[in-house]
Amino acid sequence: GNLAVDTDGPNGSPRLIVYDYGMMDELTPTFRRALVNGFFALYESDAKAIVDALVEGGLLGGKVDRISTEAIARYFLNNFRERLALDRSSPMTREDRDKMRMQTMQQIGNELAAVAGDKPFRYPQSLPFVLRAFNALEGVGKGLDPDYDVTRIARRYIRSLIDLRDGSTALTAWKKTQKLLGWRPKDFASVIQSPRRVTKVYETLTRLEQGELQLRVRALELERAMIRNMIVQRASLLALLACAALNIGTVLAVTSQGATGLRLLLRRGVFASAAFFGVKAVILWRKFKLLQRGEQEGNYNAYLLEASNT
Repeated sequence: GNLAVDTDGPNGSPRLIVYDYGMMDELTPTFRRALVNGFFALYESDAKAIVDALVEGGLLGGKVDRISTEAIARYFLNNFRERLALDRSSPMTREDRDKMRMQTMQQIGNELAAVAGDKPFRYPQSLPFVLRAFNALEGVGKGLDPDYDVTRIARRYIRSLIDLRDGSTALTAWKKTQKLLGWRPKDFASVIQSPRRVTKVYETLTRLEQGELQLRVRALELERAMIRNMIVQRASLLALLACAALNIGTVLAVTSQGATGLRLLLRRGVFASAAFFGVKAVILWRKFKLLQRGEQEGNYNAYLLEASNT
C-alpha cells in the first residue's frame, strides 16, 4: 500500500511514512469539536447533545424540527445500546432487515416523515473523509475477523477518553458530581430565575387567552392526506388530458382517411400524447394505492420518497 513504518525517527522512535496522500482534507476546529461532542453524547446516550453536535458540525441546518429529530436520535441510541449489549455481531438476513425496517417505520415513522419534509440534513465537505476512515477500519477489521464490530471495540476506548474530556480526570469527575447533585451554575441560575420564568409563562398564557398569540400545530396525518390528494389531482388531470388527446386523435383519424404529410404526423403525435398521459396517470394511481397501503400498515417509506421529491 502507500503506508510504511521505519525506526529512523527522533531517538530511534518509529515513524509513519505516507507515500501518496491521495484525497485529503483538514478538519476545521468547529467540525472537530462537533465530532468529539457527538462521540461523547453517543457514549452518554444524550439525544439532545447529539442533535446539538449535528447542528454545530453542519449536518443539520435550515428548518430543524428539534422534537422529531431528538426522537429519531433517541430511537437509534436505544438500538446502539442493544447492539453494544451483544457479545458478537452476526450478519442479518434479508428478512431480518425488512423486519427491522418495518419496526423502525412503525415506531418513528411520523418523525421521519416530518423531518423528510423539512429537508434539514446537510453533507459537509469534510464528512466523506471521516466516513472513509471509519470504512477503512471496518474493512480491515472484517478482513481479519468476520465477527468484527467496531462499536464494541470503540466502547472501551471511549471509556478511557471520557475522563479526559475536560483535560483533567478530577475536573470531569467534579462536573459529573455537580450534574448528579444539581450544583451546576445553570441549576442555581434556574432556581434564581424561576419567579421570572413563571411570570413569563403567565404573560404568555394571558396573551393566548386574549387572542394576541396563536398556536400552530403540525398535523402529520393531514400532511400525508394532502400528499395523497395532490397525487390524485395530478393523476386525474393527466387522465383528462389522455382522454382529450385520444378523442382528438380519433376525430383526426376518422376525418382524414388516407391523409399524408402534416395531418398524418399530427394524428400520430396526438395518439402518442394520449399514450404518454395515460401511462403517467397509471403510474400516479399506482403510487396513490401504494401510499394508501402504507398508511394502513404504518409504513411511511413511500411518503419519505415523495417528500424528498417535492
